[in-house]
Amino acid sequence: MALIPEEMFADRIDGPEFGKDTAIYKFEKIKRAKAAFKEAHPDVEILDFGVGSHDGLAPESSRESLKRHVDNPECNDYADNGIIEFQRAAAMYMKRAFGVPLPGNDSGIKNYLVHSIGSKDALHLLPACFVNPGDASVMTVPGYGVMGTWTEYFGGKKLTVPLLEKNGFLPNLTVLRNTVEKFNEREDTGRVKLVYLNYPNNPTGADAPQEFYDDVVGMAHDLGFIIAHDAAYAGINFQEETTSPLLSDRGMDCTLAMYSMSKMGNEIPWRLGWVVGHPRFMAAYAHVKDNANSGQSPFIQRGACDTLNNFPHITPQITEKYHRRLLGMADVLNDNGFDVKMPGGTFFMYVPAPVSIDGVSMEGVPDLANPGKLLGPAEAASQVLLRDGISTVPWDDAGAYLRFSATFDSGERNKLIGCAEADERVLSELYIRLGRHNFEF
Repeated sequence: MALIPEEMFADRIDGPEFGKDTAIYKFEKIKRAKAAFKEAHPDVEILDFGVGSHDGLAPESSRESLKRHVDNPECNDYADNGIIEFQRAAAMYMKRAFGVPLPGNDSGIKNYLVHSIGSKDALHLLPACFVNPGDASVMTVPGYGVMGTWTEYFGGKKLTVPLLEKNGFLPNLTVLRNTVEKFNEREDTGRVKLVYLNYPNNPTGADAPQEFYDDVVGMAHDLGFIIAHDAAYAGINFQEETTSPLLSDRGMDCTLAMYSMSKMGNEIPWRLGWVVGHPRFMAAYAHVKDNANSGQSPFIQRGACDTLNNFPHITPQITEKYHRRLLGMADVLNDNGFDVKMPGGTFFMYVPAPVSIDGVSMEGVPDLANPGKLLGPAEAASQVLLRDGISTVPWDDAGAYLRFSATFDSGERNKLIGCAEADERVLSELYIRLGRHNFEF
Protein backbone atom coordinates (compact mmCIF):
# COMPACT_ATOMS: atom_id res chain seq x y z
CA MET A 1 0.00 0.00 0.00
CA ALA A 2 1.49 3.31 -1.09
CA LEU A 3 1.96 6.16 1.35
CA ILE A 4 -0.50 8.91 0.45
CA PRO A 5 -0.18 11.84 2.87
CA GLU A 6 -3.83 12.91 2.53
CA GLU A 7 -4.93 9.49 3.79
CA MET A 8 -2.82 9.73 6.94
CA PHE A 9 -4.30 12.71 8.75
CA ALA A 10 -6.76 12.09 11.57
CA ASP A 11 -10.34 13.22 11.07
CA ARG A 12 -10.05 15.40 14.19
CA ILE A 13 -7.77 17.77 12.21
CA ASP A 14 -9.89 17.58 9.02
CA GLY A 15 -8.51 14.30 7.65
CA PRO A 16 -7.76 14.44 3.88
CA GLU A 17 -8.61 18.16 3.85
CA PHE A 18 -5.90 19.06 6.37
CA GLY A 19 -3.77 21.95 5.13
CA LYS A 20 -5.98 22.73 2.12
CA ASP A 21 -7.97 25.54 3.73
CA THR A 22 -6.73 28.80 2.26
CA ALA A 23 -8.70 31.04 4.64
CA ILE A 24 -6.54 33.53 6.51
CA TYR A 25 -7.55 33.97 10.13
CA LYS A 26 -7.69 37.22 12.04
CA PHE A 27 -4.36 37.02 13.84
CA GLU A 28 -2.52 36.31 10.58
CA LYS A 29 -4.38 39.19 8.91
CA ILE A 30 -3.36 41.47 11.78
CA LYS A 31 0.25 40.36 11.39
CA ARG A 32 0.18 41.04 7.65
CA ALA A 33 -1.49 44.42 8.08
CA LYS A 34 1.16 45.47 10.61
CA ALA A 35 3.89 44.40 8.19
CA ALA A 36 2.24 46.38 5.36
CA PHE A 37 2.02 49.48 7.56
CA LYS A 38 5.65 49.16 8.58
CA GLU A 39 6.74 48.82 4.95
CA ALA A 40 4.71 51.87 3.92
CA HIS A 41 5.70 53.94 6.98
CA PRO A 42 9.13 52.67 8.14
CA ASP A 43 9.68 55.67 10.42
CA VAL A 44 6.27 55.59 12.13
CA GLU A 45 5.79 53.63 15.36
CA ILE A 46 3.10 50.96 15.43
CA LEU A 47 0.99 51.36 18.57
CA ASP A 48 0.50 47.69 19.36
CA PHE A 49 -2.44 47.18 21.71
CA GLY A 50 -3.03 43.70 20.32
CA VAL A 51 -0.25 41.85 22.09
CA GLY A 52 -1.45 39.74 25.00
CA SER A 53 1.81 39.19 26.85
CA HIS A 54 3.75 41.29 29.34
CA ASP A 55 6.10 43.97 28.05
CA GLY A 56 8.31 43.63 31.16
CA LEU A 57 10.78 41.00 32.29
CA ALA A 58 10.39 38.73 35.28
CA PRO A 59 11.70 40.23 38.55
CA GLU A 60 15.49 40.43 38.71
CA SER A 61 15.59 38.35 41.90
CA SER A 62 13.64 35.57 40.18
CA ARG A 63 15.93 35.65 37.15
CA GLU A 64 19.00 35.52 39.38
CA SER A 65 17.49 32.58 41.25
CA LEU A 66 16.88 30.83 37.94
CA LYS A 67 20.52 31.34 36.95
CA ARG A 68 21.78 29.91 40.24
CA HIS A 69 19.62 26.82 40.08
CA VAL A 70 20.46 25.96 36.47
CA ASP A 71 23.93 25.04 37.79
CA ASN A 72 22.53 23.11 40.75
CA PRO A 73 23.14 19.34 40.28
CA GLU A 74 19.91 18.66 42.19
CA CYS A 75 18.01 20.34 39.36
CA ASN A 76 19.58 18.16 36.67
CA ASP A 77 16.75 15.63 36.62
CA TYR A 78 13.17 15.10 35.49
CA ALA A 79 10.53 16.97 37.45
CA ASP A 80 7.69 14.56 36.63
CA ASN A 81 4.75 15.84 38.69
CA GLY A 82 6.69 18.60 40.40
CA ILE A 83 9.14 19.36 43.18
CA ILE A 84 7.86 19.86 46.70
CA GLU A 85 9.59 23.25 47.05
CA PHE A 86 7.43 24.68 44.27
CA GLN A 87 4.29 23.02 45.62
CA ARG A 88 4.91 24.52 49.07
CA ALA A 89 5.53 27.99 47.60
CA ALA A 90 2.41 27.79 45.40
CA ALA A 91 0.29 26.58 48.34
CA MET A 92 1.49 29.46 50.52
CA TYR A 93 0.80 31.90 47.67
CA MET A 94 -2.75 30.51 47.36
CA LYS A 95 -3.36 31.29 51.02
CA ARG A 96 -1.79 34.76 51.06
CA ALA A 97 -2.96 36.03 47.67
CA PHE A 98 -6.36 34.36 47.28
CA GLY A 99 -7.35 33.25 50.77
CA VAL A 100 -7.50 29.57 49.74
CA PRO A 101 -6.00 27.39 52.50
CA LEU A 102 -4.47 24.04 51.60
CA PRO A 103 -3.22 21.33 53.98
CA GLY A 104 0.00 22.42 55.65
CA ASN A 105 1.92 19.14 55.40
CA ASP A 106 3.74 17.98 52.29
CA SER A 107 1.59 14.92 51.65
CA GLY A 108 -1.56 17.02 51.86
CA ILE A 109 -0.22 19.68 49.49
CA LYS A 110 0.74 16.99 46.95
CA ASN A 111 -2.83 15.70 46.99
CA TYR A 112 -4.36 19.10 46.28
CA LEU A 113 -1.78 20.89 44.11
CA VAL A 114 0.27 19.76 41.09
CA HIS A 115 2.39 21.94 38.83
CA SER A 116 1.70 22.41 35.11
CA ILE A 117 3.71 23.54 32.12
CA GLY A 118 1.54 26.64 31.99
CA SER A 119 -2.25 26.79 32.17
CA LYS A 120 -2.62 25.95 28.46
CA ASP A 121 -0.96 22.60 29.06
CA ALA A 122 -3.30 21.87 31.95
CA LEU A 123 -6.40 22.82 29.95
CA HIS A 124 -5.54 20.46 27.12
CA LEU A 125 -5.04 17.53 29.52
CA LEU A 126 -8.40 17.81 31.30
CA PRO A 127 -10.47 16.19 28.51
CA ALA A 128 -8.10 13.20 28.60
CA CYS A 129 -8.94 12.86 32.29
CA PHE A 130 -12.71 13.11 32.10
CA VAL A 131 -14.19 13.13 28.58
CA ASN A 132 -15.42 9.94 26.91
CA PRO A 133 -16.67 9.90 23.31
CA GLY A 134 -20.14 11.40 23.40
CA ASP A 135 -19.51 13.53 26.50
CA ALA A 136 -19.39 17.32 26.34
CA SER A 137 -17.58 20.36 27.66
CA VAL A 138 -19.17 23.80 27.94
CA MET A 139 -17.06 26.74 26.76
CA THR A 140 -17.68 30.47 27.10
CA VAL A 141 -17.68 32.63 23.96
CA PRO A 142 -15.64 34.70 23.39
CA GLY A 143 -12.92 32.77 25.12
CA TYR A 144 -9.81 30.63 25.07
CA GLY A 145 -10.85 27.47 23.25
CA VAL A 146 -8.10 24.95 24.11
CA MET A 147 -10.20 22.70 26.36
CA GLY A 148 -13.06 22.66 23.85
CA THR A 149 -10.73 21.76 21.00
CA TRP A 150 -9.29 18.82 22.92
CA THR A 151 -12.77 17.73 23.97
CA GLU A 152 -13.58 17.37 20.28
CA TYR A 153 -10.27 15.59 19.66
CA PHE A 154 -11.38 12.94 22.17
CA GLY A 155 -14.73 12.43 20.46
CA GLY A 156 -16.69 14.78 22.70
CA LYS A 157 -18.83 17.78 21.84
CA LYS A 158 -18.09 21.43 22.52
CA LEU A 159 -21.11 23.37 23.77
CA THR A 160 -21.03 27.15 24.10
CA VAL A 161 -22.65 29.88 26.18
CA PRO A 162 -22.17 33.56 25.28
CA LEU A 163 -20.62 36.26 27.44
CA LEU A 164 -22.85 39.29 26.94
CA GLU A 165 -22.39 42.81 28.24
CA LYS A 166 -25.95 42.91 29.63
CA ASN A 167 -24.96 40.05 31.96
CA GLY A 168 -21.70 41.67 33.03
CA PHE A 169 -19.88 39.27 30.68
CA LEU A 170 -20.83 36.37 32.94
CA PRO A 171 -22.60 33.34 31.50
CA ASN A 172 -26.33 33.57 32.16
CA LEU A 173 -26.96 30.89 34.77
CA THR A 174 -30.34 29.93 33.32
CA VAL A 175 -28.77 29.49 29.89
CA LEU A 176 -25.93 27.48 31.42
CA ARG A 177 -28.30 25.19 33.33
CA ASN A 178 -30.49 24.68 30.27
CA THR A 179 -27.45 23.91 28.11
CA VAL A 180 -26.24 21.23 30.50
CA GLU A 181 -29.67 19.73 31.18
CA LYS A 182 -30.66 19.61 27.51
CA PHE A 183 -27.49 17.73 26.60
CA ASN A 184 -27.71 15.35 29.55
CA GLU A 185 -31.31 14.45 28.71
CA ARG A 186 -30.38 13.09 25.28
CA GLU A 187 -30.36 9.29 25.21
CA ASP A 188 -27.78 8.96 22.42
CA THR A 189 -25.00 10.88 24.16
CA GLY A 190 -22.96 10.97 27.30
CA ARG A 191 -23.10 13.91 29.68
CA VAL A 192 -21.54 17.29 30.32
CA LYS A 193 -18.34 16.65 32.28
CA LEU A 194 -16.57 20.02 32.25
CA VAL A 195 -17.73 23.65 32.38
CA TYR A 196 -15.06 26.22 31.56
CA LEU A 197 -14.89 29.54 33.42
CA ASN A 198 -12.16 32.18 33.08
CA TYR A 199 -12.15 35.09 35.55
CA PRO A 200 -10.73 37.67 35.54
CA ASN A 201 -11.69 37.14 31.91
CA ASN A 202 -9.80 37.26 28.64
CA PRO A 203 -10.85 39.11 26.52
CA THR A 204 -13.60 41.03 28.37
CA GLY A 205 -11.64 41.94 31.52
CA ALA A 206 -14.71 41.10 33.64
CA ASP A 207 -14.40 39.59 37.09
CA ALA A 208 -16.94 37.33 38.80
CA PRO A 209 -18.50 38.03 42.22
CA GLN A 210 -18.44 35.31 44.85
CA GLU A 211 -22.24 34.93 44.64
CA PHE A 212 -21.85 33.86 41.01
CA TYR A 213 -19.35 31.18 41.98
CA ASP A 214 -21.61 30.02 44.80
CA ASP A 215 -24.42 29.50 42.30
CA VAL A 216 -22.23 27.68 39.78
CA VAL A 217 -20.81 25.42 42.48
CA GLY A 218 -24.33 24.55 43.57
CA MET A 219 -25.23 23.81 39.95
CA ALA A 220 -22.11 21.63 39.53
CA HIS A 221 -23.17 19.45 42.47
CA ASP A 222 -26.78 19.41 41.28
CA LEU A 223 -26.06 18.49 37.64
CA GLY A 224 -22.80 16.61 38.15
CA PHE A 225 -20.07 18.49 36.30
CA ILE A 226 -16.57 19.75 37.10
CA ILE A 227 -15.77 23.47 37.01
CA ALA A 228 -12.57 24.03 35.04
CA HIS A 229 -11.57 27.47 36.30
CA ASP A 230 -8.88 29.12 34.19
CA ALA A 231 -7.54 31.55 36.79
CA ALA A 232 -4.49 32.61 34.82
CA TYR A 233 -5.24 36.31 35.49
CA ALA A 234 -6.22 35.86 39.14
CA GLY A 235 -3.21 37.85 40.32
CA ILE A 236 -4.08 40.86 38.12
CA ASN A 237 -7.28 41.82 39.89
CA PHE A 238 -8.54 45.33 40.61
CA GLN A 239 -11.29 44.34 43.05
CA GLU A 240 -11.09 44.79 46.81
CA GLU A 241 -11.81 41.11 47.45
CA THR A 242 -10.53 38.07 45.60
CA THR A 243 -13.20 35.60 44.52
CA SER A 244 -12.97 31.96 43.42
CA PRO A 245 -15.11 28.83 43.19
CA LEU A 246 -12.58 27.33 45.61
CA LEU A 247 -13.92 29.73 48.26
CA SER A 248 -17.52 28.57 47.86
CA ASP A 249 -19.03 25.96 50.15
CA ARG A 250 -18.12 22.57 48.62
CA GLY A 251 -16.22 24.44 45.89
CA MET A 252 -13.04 22.39 46.31
CA ASP A 253 -15.09 19.23 45.70
CA CYS A 254 -16.13 20.21 42.17
CA THR A 255 -13.39 22.54 40.89
CA LEU A 256 -10.07 22.28 39.12
CA ALA A 257 -8.48 25.75 39.13
CA MET A 258 -5.46 26.58 36.97
CA TYR A 259 -2.97 29.34 37.77
CA SER A 260 -0.14 30.82 35.71
CA MET A 261 3.26 32.28 36.52
CA SER A 262 3.16 34.07 33.15
CA LYS A 263 0.64 36.63 34.38
CA MET A 264 1.46 37.01 38.08
CA GLY A 265 5.24 36.97 37.64
CA ASN A 266 6.00 38.08 34.04
CA GLU A 267 7.47 34.60 33.53
CA ILE A 268 5.96 33.97 30.10
CA PRO A 269 8.69 31.78 28.51
CA TRP A 270 9.17 29.83 31.74
CA ARG A 271 5.92 27.93 30.99
CA LEU A 272 4.95 27.19 34.55
CA GLY A 273 1.76 27.13 36.58
CA TRP A 274 -0.21 24.85 38.85
CA VAL A 275 -3.58 23.16 39.26
CA VAL A 276 -5.60 23.01 42.51
CA GLY A 277 -8.58 20.81 43.22
CA HIS A 278 -10.15 17.80 44.93
CA PRO A 279 -7.59 15.01 45.53
CA ARG A 280 -9.54 12.48 43.44
CA PHE A 281 -9.61 14.83 40.44
CA MET A 282 -6.00 15.86 41.03
CA ALA A 283 -4.96 12.19 41.01
CA ALA A 284 -6.47 11.85 37.52
CA TYR A 285 -4.73 15.00 36.32
CA ALA A 286 -1.38 13.87 37.76
CA HIS A 287 -1.79 10.43 36.18
CA VAL A 288 -2.50 11.80 32.70
CA LYS A 289 0.16 14.49 33.02
CA ASP A 290 2.76 11.90 34.01
CA ASN A 291 2.03 10.11 30.73
CA ALA A 292 2.06 13.33 28.69
CA ASN A 293 5.26 15.08 29.81
CA SER A 294 8.16 14.88 32.24
CA GLY A 295 7.32 18.09 34.02
CA GLN A 296 8.84 21.55 33.86
CA SER A 297 12.55 21.81 34.66
CA PRO A 298 13.32 21.80 38.39
CA PHE A 299 15.55 24.88 38.02
CA ILE A 300 12.60 26.80 36.53
CA GLN A 301 10.37 25.70 39.39
CA ARG A 302 12.97 26.74 41.95
CA GLY A 303 13.44 30.10 40.23
CA ALA A 304 9.69 30.71 40.33
CA CYS A 305 9.66 30.05 44.06
CA ASP A 306 11.37 33.42 44.51
CA THR A 307 8.41 35.19 42.88
CA LEU A 308 5.85 33.26 44.91
CA ASN A 309 7.68 33.75 48.19
CA ASN A 310 7.96 37.50 47.57
CA PHE A 311 4.20 38.10 47.54
CA PRO A 312 2.86 40.73 48.16
CA HIS A 313 5.84 42.54 46.66
CA ILE A 314 5.86 41.44 43.00
CA THR A 315 2.35 40.68 41.71
CA PRO A 316 0.77 43.86 43.17
CA GLN A 317 3.47 45.92 41.44
CA ILE A 318 2.59 44.32 38.11
CA THR A 319 -1.11 44.86 38.81
CA GLU A 320 -0.57 48.54 39.61
CA LYS A 321 1.30 49.04 36.34
CA TYR A 322 -1.56 47.71 34.23
CA HIS A 323 -4.21 49.45 36.29
CA ARG A 324 -2.39 52.75 35.70
CA ARG A 325 -2.16 52.11 31.96
CA LEU A 326 -5.80 51.03 31.66
CA LEU A 327 -7.00 54.17 33.44
CA GLY A 328 -5.07 56.29 30.96
CA MET A 329 -6.30 54.24 28.03
CA ALA A 330 -9.91 54.58 29.21
CA ASP A 331 -9.58 58.38 29.27
CA VAL A 332 -8.16 58.45 25.73
CA LEU A 333 -10.82 56.16 24.31
CA ASN A 334 -13.73 57.87 26.06
CA ASP A 335 -12.52 61.27 24.85
CA ASN A 336 -12.70 59.90 21.30
CA GLY A 337 -16.27 58.64 21.55
CA PHE A 338 -15.77 55.07 22.70
CA ASP A 339 -17.89 53.71 25.54
CA VAL A 340 -15.28 52.37 27.95
CA LYS A 341 -15.69 50.90 31.41
CA MET A 342 -12.71 49.87 33.52
CA PRO A 343 -12.21 46.10 33.66
CA GLY A 344 -12.32 44.17 36.91
CA GLY A 345 -8.95 42.60 36.20
CA THR A 346 -6.49 41.41 33.50
CA PHE A 347 -4.63 43.86 31.27
CA PHE A 348 -7.41 44.04 28.65
CA MET A 349 -9.88 46.76 27.71
CA TYR A 350 -12.87 45.31 25.82
CA VAL A 351 -14.86 48.02 24.06
CA PRO A 352 -17.79 48.08 21.59
CA ALA A 353 -16.50 48.51 18.06
CA PRO A 354 -17.63 51.56 16.05
CA VAL A 355 -20.40 50.90 13.53
CA SER A 356 -18.84 53.37 11.11
CA ILE A 357 -15.51 55.16 10.74
CA ASP A 358 -15.26 58.38 8.74
CA GLY A 359 -18.73 57.78 7.36
CA VAL A 360 -17.98 54.24 6.13
CA SER A 361 -20.11 51.46 7.62
CA MET A 362 -18.25 48.55 9.17
CA GLU A 363 -21.03 46.17 8.09
CA GLY A 364 -20.56 44.16 4.90
CA VAL A 365 -16.89 45.07 4.32
CA PRO A 366 -15.28 42.64 1.82
CA ASP A 367 -12.51 40.46 3.22
CA LEU A 368 -9.65 41.01 0.78
CA ALA A 369 -7.71 38.11 2.30
CA ASN A 370 -10.63 35.68 1.80
CA PRO A 371 -12.39 36.56 -1.49
CA GLY A 372 -16.14 36.11 -1.41
CA LYS A 373 -16.37 36.58 2.36
CA LEU A 374 -17.17 39.59 4.50
CA LEU A 375 -15.34 40.86 7.54
CA GLY A 376 -17.19 41.01 10.83
CA PRO A 377 -17.79 44.62 11.93
CA ALA A 378 -15.16 44.46 14.68
CA GLU A 379 -12.59 42.93 12.35
CA ALA A 380 -13.36 45.61 9.76
CA ALA A 381 -12.86 48.33 12.39
CA SER A 382 -9.61 46.71 13.46
CA GLN A 383 -8.33 46.72 9.89
CA VAL A 384 -9.19 50.43 9.48
CA LEU A 385 -7.31 51.31 12.68
CA LEU A 386 -4.33 49.30 11.50
CA ARG A 387 -4.03 51.58 8.47
CA ASP A 388 -3.17 54.28 11.01
CA GLY A 389 -0.74 52.06 12.91
CA ILE A 390 -3.11 51.18 15.77
CA SER A 391 -3.20 47.43 16.39
CA THR A 392 -6.08 45.85 18.33
CA VAL A 393 -7.71 42.41 18.44
CA PRO A 394 -11.26 42.16 17.07
CA TRP A 395 -13.95 39.90 18.51
CA ASP A 396 -17.15 39.25 16.57
CA ASP A 397 -18.16 36.13 18.53
CA ALA A 398 -20.85 37.63 20.79
CA GLY A 399 -21.27 41.17 19.59
CA ALA A 400 -18.68 43.39 17.89
CA TYR A 401 -15.85 44.40 20.23
CA LEU A 402 -12.24 45.52 20.08
CA ARG A 403 -9.73 44.41 22.68
CA PHE A 404 -7.04 46.92 23.62
CA SER A 405 -4.22 45.44 25.69
CA ALA A 406 -2.24 47.48 28.22
CA THR A 407 0.85 45.39 27.50
CA PHE A 408 2.01 47.83 24.82
CA ASP A 409 5.74 48.49 24.46
CA SER A 410 6.47 51.94 25.85
CA GLY A 411 10.23 51.65 25.44
CA GLU A 412 10.59 50.44 29.04
CA ARG A 413 10.50 46.78 28.11
CA ASN A 414 13.11 45.60 30.59
CA LYS A 415 11.40 47.14 33.62
CA LEU A 416 8.97 45.31 35.89
CA ILE A 417 6.62 48.23 36.49
CA GLY A 418 7.60 50.54 33.63
CA CYS A 419 7.44 54.31 33.73
CA ALA A 420 4.35 56.53 33.85
CA GLU A 421 5.99 59.14 31.60
CA ALA A 422 6.80 56.54 28.94
CA ASP A 423 3.21 55.24 29.10
CA GLU A 424 1.90 58.79 28.64
CA ARG A 425 3.95 59.18 25.45
CA VAL A 426 2.24 56.12 23.88
CA LEU A 427 -1.24 57.11 25.06
CA SER A 428 -0.78 60.69 23.81
CA GLU A 429 0.09 59.34 20.37
CA LEU A 430 -2.98 57.09 20.50
CA TYR A 431 -5.09 60.18 21.27
CA ILE A 432 -3.67 62.00 18.26
CA ARG A 433 -4.25 59.15 15.84
CA LEU A 434 -7.79 58.41 17.04
CA GLY A 435 -8.56 62.12 16.77
CA ARG A 436 -8.01 61.95 13.01
CA HIS A 437 -11.16 59.88 12.62
CA ASN A 438 -14.88 60.29 13.09
CA PHE A 439 -16.33 57.31 14.95
CA GLU A 440 -20.02 56.44 15.19
CA PHE A 441 -21.32 53.86 17.66
